[in-house]
Amino acid sequence: MDTTIVYTGIDRVTLAVNFDFAGEENEPALVAVGRRNANSSWWHRRYVGYDWTKALRTVLRLEYFYDRKAFVVANGSGRQERGLVRGDGNCRVQDLAGLVGRLEFRHDEANRKAFSLQGNPPAATASAQNTVTLAVYYSFF
Repeated sequence: MDTTIVYTGIDRVTLAVNFDFAGEENEPALVAVGRRNANSSWWHRRYVGYDWTKALRTVLRLEYFYDRKAFVVANGSGRQERGLVRGDGNCRVQDLAGLVGRLEFRHDEANRKAFSLQGNPPAATASAQNTVTLAVYYSFF
């Protein structure tokens, strides 16, 4: 199930809440490790965006991702529930010809070690990570 509510009633402001709920029955990876109840589910997200001008937009997002049986966010040390919080901010600049530049900083935080896989077999060694993205692309619309 995916439900999105968007409010644009304030000039130059976009507010959105997105509820995703997904799952799978008898998920093969959980069945393979002998789980009796091999069903899994996960969900998340909200954001606010502001258009400073027609060419400049900033967005702040906060996501909560709850993976009760560690189906999506599993690591080699076992399948324990995972709660992930992600916050990011980005700035997008677009010229009249459609060329777009986007800079984003993202921080991910987990309730257990879920990032920076190391070793053989791979094991998570960190409960947080930061990512910086610089993207340039052409928009036809």
